[in-house]
Amino acid sequence: MDALERYTQLLKVNPIIVKRLPNKVVASYINISQETLSRLKSKV
Repeated sequence: MDALERYTQLLKVNPIIVKRLPNKVVASYINISQETLSRLKSKV
């Protein structure tokens, strides 16, 4: 699974995590960098 798939799956399964936790924690949870997570958030 690539980073986008992991992020979208997390949004489907548990979107509250993405909204409530800092980007650093979310990025670590799905094993991507904070910069990549920021880029993904801006795309989605």
